[in-house]
Amino acid sequence: MAGKQCSSADDFVKICREKSQTISTILVRQAQLDVTKLTLEKLFSQINSIPDLQKQHHFQALHKDVIQFAEYATSDNQYVYRF
Repeated sequence: MAGKQCSSADDFVKICREKSQTISTILVRQAQLDVTKLTLEKLFSQINSIPDLQKQHHFQALHKDVIQFAEYATSDNQYVYRF
């Protein structure tokens, strides 16, 4: 970006677009971030969590909204979870 003045996010995107056609640069406004954040928070607040998820390494979809999971594929203890 040598020789260009960059004093805002708008300037940064403009300069990037001038300097490179192989890299796609977009500007995301705060309002867009806020709307997306609210949408995701609403979505995630309605999701049921799988018990001890961080300990599980094997998952298999059985049906829509039904999975089987276990610590490992060869584990004796396998669990079925319905969302």
